[in-house]
Formats: sequence, structure tokens, C-alpha cells
Amino acid sequence: MPNNTAMHSLIDKYFILQQKLDARITELSNLHESYMVCKKGCSSCCMNFGMLPIEYYAIQHALGVHAFPQVSHDDSCKFLKNGMCSIYAHRPFICRTQGLPIIHYNSHINAWNLLVCELNFVDVDDNFFQQHRCLDMDVFNEKLSELNSVFILEHPELCIDASKLIDVNEL
Repeated sequence: MPNNTAMHSLIDKYFILQQKLDARITELSNLHESYMVCKKGCSSCCMNFGMLPIEYYAIQHALGVHAFPQVSHDDSCKFLKNGMCSIYAHRPFICRTQGLPIIHYNSHINAWNLLVCELNFVDVDDNFFQQHRCLDMDVFNEKLSELNSVFILEHPELCIDASKLIDVNEL
């Protein structure tokens, strides 16, 4: 990974955004604690998700490595060990948000979409999911996308394909 000030500045901005996301996740987790089955040890959603290049390099930076030797070529996440995430503190945004009620705006149909884990919120109806009770990922995804765009533009030496996500298992 290139070692320069611009990259570290963008990675610092990524971690600031991550802290804001974690604060919102904590709020919602506290609010919904009695409705959520997901707890430590639940790994139903742990899989080889895709992430943006800024996340890939920020996680590498946080872990102090450039690549992990083990590679998994299936849909499972190679960081899942004995039902636990071995990089939990440094996991990508998508992994952080699993289990919570997530909303995002679908401009194609001019409506909000709600994503809810089928294991959680089994005793509530859709009216329960008011906007204040949900994680609005558009806010975070927009900022993450902006950071990623700047990251790609400022680091042509990395030859990043802006149209592709990087699999977690490529870490």
C-alpha cells in the first residue's frame, strides 16, 4: 500500500465516517435490543461481501497488513472463525449494519425500501419501521462513495477499477 499523506488523510476521513456510523448503530441497537435476535455469535449474514476500495485500504491500514495469506473462493467470509468475526473492530460498513432495519431511497420507484433481517423483528408489523427507527444508509453510502471517488482519483498508481467492489476475502 502506498504510504503518503494524502492516502492517510482519506483513510482518517473514512474512520471518522465509520465512527459516525457506529454511533448511529449503537443508538439503533439500544432502541431495538428486545427485537433483535442477532447477538455475539450470530453469523447468519457473514459472507464474502463486496466493499469499496477506500474500505479495503483502510482495513488493511488498520490491521497493519497488506494481505492475508488465506484466500477463500466461496461465499463464506474467511474472517469468520468459530462463529465469530476475527476482524470485528475493523469490519466493512456492510458488515456493521447487518441485523438493523435499514432504509434507502429507490429513485426508480420514488419510494423508500426497507431491509430487515428475517431473524429479527418477527413480532412487529411494517408500521413499526418509522424513519427514526431505521438506519438511513443513503447518508453514509453517499459520503463513503465521495471518499472512494477522491481516493481513486488521487491514487492512479493503484490501478483501481472504479466500477468494481473488492471482495472481503481479498483482504
